Amino acid sequence: PKEMPDREVNGDDVAKSKNAGKRLSGMVSKKEKRAKSDDCASEKLRLKTHSNELDVEGSKEEVPENINSDVAPASPRCGPLIYMVALASCAALNSTNVGFDIGVSAGVAVALKEAWQLTDVQVGLFLGSIQFVAAIGALCSDRVSDRLGRRRTFTVAQIVLVTGLLVCITAGSFAVIMVGRFFLGIGVGLSMAIGPLYIAEVSPSSKRGCFSAWPEVATNF
Repeated sequence: PKEMPDREVNGDDVAKSKNAGKRLSGMVSKKEKRAKSDDCASEKLRLKTHSNELDVEGSKEEVPENINSDVAPASPRCGPLIYMVALASCAALNSTNVGFDIGVSAGVAVALKEAWQLTDVQVGLFLGSIQFVAAIGALCSDRVSDRLGRRRTFTVAQIVLVTGLLVCITAGSFAVIMVGRFFLGIGVGLSMAIGPLYIAEVSPSSKRGCFSAWPEVATNF
């Protein structure tokens, strides 16, 4: 066989072959890096999916099947129903002060008008002052209750109410009896604003609407 003639090695050919080798190795390294990044992304996705499945299974085990999603379960600290009825009844008694005052003041106003020779304007002030001042007491009830608490606010309201009653009982003039009516209005406003709030806070969710309506019913007593 004929021997192939030896080809002279040129410098340009060597350089071209080196550059081609570098480009080929670069392409291979890029493909390897891309494959590694794809593997890492797929592994992260697999781990995330697995953790989500574990969270779903754990939540299914923790939530009982008999809980209604629309109604919140009653707090175990609410106590038995009898205790809640007693608390709601005592809190609702604060509203009886308004009903008592409306019923009693109508008859007293006639006697005061004849005894002290009061004008119609003075009689109107005597009858309507407690409702106006009660609005002021209700507006101040949030700060008092936040600082003292619900039960202590009840105590303060009753002390103010009893003070107003004592002033009205011992009053010898229209000005003094209006001072007593001012204290009565403050006590009524505090107690009527805190009563439904206290009942709603301590009542179980299933009975909260019923118990919260008791102060309105107690006003008629």
